[in-house]
Amino acid sequence: MSITNRNPWFAIIAIALGAFSISLTEFLPVGLLFEISRSFDISEGTAGITVTSTSILAAIAGPFAMITIGRLDRRTVFLGLSLLLIVSGVLSMITTHFFVLVIARIILGISVGGFWAVSLPAQAKLVPQETVAKAISIVLGGFGIGTVLSVPLASFIAAHFDLRIAFMVGCILAIAVFIIQFILLPRIPMEQG
Repeated sequence: MSITNRNPWFAIIAIALGAFSISLTEFLPVGLLFEISRSFDISEGTAGITVTSTSILAAIAGPFAMITIGRLDRRTVFLGLSLLLIVSGVLSMITTHFFVLVIARIILGISVGGFWAVSLPAQAKLVPQETVAKAISIVLGGFGIGTVLSVPLASFIAAHFDLRIAFMVGCILAIAVFIIQFILLPRIPMEQG
């Protein structure tokens, strides 16, 4: 499957859905801090580690990903990052230990940092040069929508159900995005690392 076999905008939408899924999952704990605190019998400040650990690892993983992935096909990279998102979601959903939740959030941070490191150059390879800005705006739109929806969605779910249900929603979304990306993303070879 090469870049020219399909409409490139389907691939841009698949990447935008990845941005939506990643941002929604990244910010879910902000709306769940009280529930995390209560469920794991920790302070709300300590529960905040679930947010900061993701951000710190994303900041480290972004530059590291740019260096290590080199010329690896970006389709493979996107699918791998989506798998990390799924692993993080499953761990967050099933754990009964705060330490494991933090590990899950660290795994998510690697996915977040890697995603932002590869998404913009990959988009530029998919569409004609004159439409790169449009492609970037679509992907950033997915990120923005996920960010805006995450906290109220998490708060609503926590108020009516359980914090694990909120993580389950994020996990189901990640699985759906992985399938969509598997179907819609073409090979995205890179000439340079």
